[in-house]
Amino acid sequence: MDGDERWRVLQLHVEDQVPLAAFAPDARISAQTLQRWHQFYRVGGIVARGLARAPTRERDAPQRSLDNEGFQEAN
Repeated sequence: MDGDERWRVLQLHVEDQVPLAAFAPDARISAQTLQRWHQFYRVGGIVARGLARAPTRERDAPQRSLDNEGFQEAN
């Protein structure tokens, strides 16, 4: 889900005043995730909507390889 899609979901809360917990099940997004997205929006406005996903998962980390010297970033 990209930032524009996240905004369309969050827009129900921000513009229409629908409680996050009320539409979380229908959106199939946890209320906690919606709260996190809303926090990004409150801090950074609409520009921050694409920042709602931090690279915290291993798949988002830079790829590394092991050589004789130790770990290096893969090219």
